[in-house]
Amino acid sequence: MAASSAVLRACRRSLPVSAPRAVSRVPSCRVVMFLNEENQVKKTRKTADKKGGEDKIKRAPSPFNLYFQAVFPEVKAKSTQAKAPELLATVSSMWKELPPSERAPYEMRSEQLKSEVRAKREVAKAEAKKNARPAAPYSAFVKDHFHEIQQNYPGLSFREISSKVSAAWKEVPEADKKAMSEQYKQQLEQWRAKHQVSA
Repeated sequence: MAASSAVLRACRRSLPVSAPRAVSRVPSCRVVMFLNEENQVKKTRKTADKKGGEDKIKRAPSPFNLYFQAVFPEVKAKSTQAKAPELLATVSSMWKELPPSERAPYEMRSEQLKSEVRAKREVAKAEAKKNARPAAPYSAFVKDHFHEIQQNYPGLSFREISSKVSAAWKEVPEADKKAMSEQYKQQLEQWRAKHQVSA
């Protein structure tokens, strides 16, 4: 993230102060902006998840969490004057002293719940991808090629990879770019109609 910010600042320094929007017309900057947008989408989803949205998929409880839920009411009933930190310390001590054979059911249940959560998240991820707004031609090109170049050339810096992506885009024939643009327009119209989004 720090690398992308550094490249973006370098791009902006190369542009006139009076024309900040021109950054979107610089290929290497556009790579940075696209990747930053991807990161921002991820952050927004994480924030929404923390706020408890309708689509929130809760993390599976750990073995200790399950044990805590099982024994806490009894521990609390026996120590009515104890405060929450003291009760937590008591349960933690009990968990540490619990033999492996008695921990096993909680560990098995936790793994089962984790598998269920992973399956739910995969379904949610596929659904979100299916309903995502179509990527513009250049954005789609960046998405398809950036990580590929990054894997093929692990020693390159972020700026060097961005330059390679930009150079590869310039080599795409204009006829192919036009076809990609027409396809994007059709996909965008279909997406707007499906989700009832105005232009």
